[in-house]
Formats: sequence, structure tokens, C-alpha cells
Amino acid sequence: MAAVATITWLNTAFINADDVSNIRDTLPLLAGDPTANYGWHIEKWVPAVAEIEEDGSVLPVTEKVTCLVTASSKANLESEFADLSLMASVARMGATDSSSCSVVYLAMNPDGGQQINSYIRNINYKILEPITDSCGYIEDNMARVKLEITREPYWEELSLASKGTGFGPGASTMRDYRVGGTDISCDAPVRMVAVNFAPNTAGMEVDRLWVGLRTEKHCPNPSQFVDTWELEDGTRNAAESGITFDADATASGNVRVTVADVDLNWDDTWNKVLTIKMSEIVGANRYRAQFGFFKWLLRAKVTAGEWQTQLRFGYNYMSDDELAENGIVTVDNTNWDFFDMGQRQVPFRDSRGYWPDYSYEAINSESEEFIIQVWARRTSGTDNLYVDCLCPIPLDEGYFFTSGAAANKAGADTDFIYYVESPYRTADCIVTRVFDIRKKIKFNANKFNFLPSCEGYIVGVFARSDQSVITDRADIGWAYARRWRIIRGT
Repeated sequence: MAAVATITWLNTAFINADDVSNIRDTLPLLAGDPTANYGWHIEKWVPAVAEIEEDGSVLPVTEKVTCLVTASSKANLESEFADLSLMASVARMGATDSSSCSVVYLAMNPDGGQQINSYIRNINYKILEPITDSCGYIEDNMARVKLEITREPYWEELSLASKGTGFGPGASTMRDYRVGGTDISCDAPVRMVAVNFAPNTAGMEVDRLWVGLRTEKHCPNPSQFVDTWELEDGTRNAAESGITFDADATASGNVRVTVADVDLNWDDTWNKVLTIKMSEIVGANRYRAQFGFFKWLLRAKVTAGEWQTQLRFGYNYMSDDELAENGIVTVDNTNWDFFDMGQRQVPFRDSRGYWPDYSYEAINSESEEFIIQVWARRTSGTDNLYVDCLCPIPLDEGYFFTSGAAANKAGADTDFIYYVESPYRTADCIVTRVFDIRKKIKFNANKFNFLPSCEGYIVGVFARSDQSVITDRADIGWAYARRWRIIRGT
């Protein structure tokens, strides 16, 4: 008799298709004649489908299954319920205890297709009524039971799609997360099971990471997103002849912006360094690919002393004092480094609205164009400020930040930074070397584990603990599982 579904208890530290040897126990839910075999026979089951809330959140669902349970004896019937109770306890522990290496999932092979699973959070049951024979005597080797199986809202494959590629060199990198570069065939966001970063250059380290997602779900043509705004493409403040664009092989684009005090007073006095327009960064008809909410990173350094910097945002018809100001950030590193300049949306207006006097796709130096200004002041010493580029990290759809990893590449030994997502939507970040966990590190992440099935990219910046070296390279690899809200067939 074929099993419609199987409740499976798996003992494993990492879930994949090759871990079937670690199955501890199974409880098949059967279809067909209940007199043909002993076991759990389905009498009624309408599969549950998760509901998506307006904010995109999805809650666990509860499957309600009525079964006729049969056994060869009263003792064996009691054993069936004992096994179910134990699996329910394991499911509760696996769903709530991050140190548990056991999970319980509901497995199905609909229409003979590939196995899909939904991870169970809890199981409850109650006996509906006693079963009697033709003479009215209670059968002590069978019972009618209502199961309530609370599971994760999605079904997913055990097999994982995996991909690896290089990150860098350069200030920022974009990589298509889809294996094969085509849309992923499923009706729910895929689950990023694990993503890892490792230094590729001998003697270097990856200590800090800023990574976000950029997908077609949020903007058209995400491949046209510009992940690095080269500041030498902007317009210098004409009032200061000490602001120059100078060749520099250690800068992104091989050009840096030098800020020296020649005409203006920079000591504890704010002055504009430059203004950069969107049309100076992107080509025509590519503006909407730049829209979104971002963390802005500035690559900068000083020759000595200390400077303070600030980003200001607005439109080119605004006067300087009308621009929106982000926070003040101190630059005191004599090596190139990334500085978190705060968050800001592009554009300021609701891009879904209709503005008859303005077209985002026909800006190109007209009266209204989105701009960013870099401002600075010197707070210590008499030396210069160098600025290189801005890197916007997308925040709208998912992001992951961490620091303090100190992942090194020394000889044959390479450290890996792993961001791992459990089936129960809990995350962890660790540093490993040759499969040994070196340490657990703090991180900040939001929805980074949910990848839309459409065209999309991982956008990221990495740096050493004390500097950003433009020639550094890292390796990135990831694995994801396809997921569905509705049970699918072949």
C-alpha cells in the first residue's frame, strides 16, 4: 500500500538529499484499504495552503488529517502512539532549540514526482471514537485519530542547487544568484540554505561584509543596477582649486578625489567636495534600476590627521542648504577603508505615482535630477582627505552584514564565513577552517534567506579589519532549495 505522505525524523547537522542514512524513524500515512496493512490510514485530508499577509509574512500552517490506525495487537497500537509522541517532542525541540541536530518533516512524492518536504513544528492528536466490531465489542487494536500537524508554510526539495563564483577585485561586486542564469521554477521564494565567503588572495583576510539582494521583483532590469558610483565622474566644487582628480592605482577606477585646503578654510568648517548626478552614473533609460532603499558606503582615507564627512541627498534644482543630510562620519584611517554613511532612499518621491511634469526616464541634465553631494571638514592636523567611490547596498529585499570574522588565507588553510539558515527560519553565522568551527560571530540580517525566483543578484562589499585593498579577491558560494506553497506534481 502506497504512502501518501511520511512523517520523517532525521538526525543530521546539515540537511540534504544524501543524508537519508541518518533517518531515525518514519511514520507513513497510507491510502487504500485499511484491512490490507497495519498502520496509519488516511480517511480525510484537505492539504493546507499558507496565506501570505499584506506585509509579505507567512505563518506556519496546520494540516488536519483523520486517520484510522490499525495494529496487530493492543500493545502494538500503543507503540504506534508512543512513536508519534516521541516524534512530536523531537519536532518541537528541533523547531525551537538551535543546538538540536534533529528535525522532523512531512515528506510527499505527489504524482510520482520528486520528494518534497515541509518541516514540522508540532504534532497533536486526539482519539475521536472507539471502533467496534459487528457484535458491538470495542476493537483494542485500532483507533480513529485526528492529527494536527503544524508545519512550516512551504514545501521544499531536499536536493539543493549550488553555485560558486569570485567576488572582486574592485570596490563592489554583483553576481547572479540563479544557477544557470534562468528563472527558478517554483511558486515561493527559494530558501538560501547557506552562503559562504572566503579570502582568495594569499595573506589577506575577509573581516567585514555588507551584502544585499537586487531583483526583478523590486525593479526592472536589475542587471543595470550600478553598484559603484565613481566620485571622479561628479562635478568638483569650483570654489576650491585644491580638489583634484588624480591617478591612483589603489583607487576604484584608478582615479581618486584629493581634497586639499588651497582656497577655502576646511578646519572645523563644512565645505562641499563634489556633486554627482544620477545621469553621470547611469545611461539613459536605466534610472529605475537604481531606485530603492540603500546603505551607502564611502571608500575614503586621510594622509594623516582626521576629517569628518557627510552625504547630502536631493535634486539639482535645490540649494545646498535644502538637501537632506545624513549623519557625520569620521575618517581617520591612512589606508583606504569603507565608511558607513547611513541609509537613504532613491528617489525621494513615491516612484509608483504619476507625475505629469516629470519623467524619471528622461532626466539627463534637465531641471530635476537626483543628486548626491559629499561634504567634509578637517578636525585634526593639516593633511589631506582622499575619497574614491560610493557603494549602495540594497536593503529592500534582503541583506546581511557582519564584522569581526577575521577569515584568513594562509598557505593551504582557508577560513570560510558561513551564513546558514535553518528550515525553521533561524540563522547563524560562523567561521570555519577545514570543517572545524573556529568561532561564532555577530551579524545583522533581514530576509536574506528568501530569494525571489526571478532574475536577481547578490550585491556585496568586503574589507579587511583595518582597510580595503582594491586588488583583494574573495570566493563566494551558496546553495538554495526551491519551495512551493501548493503541493506540486511531477
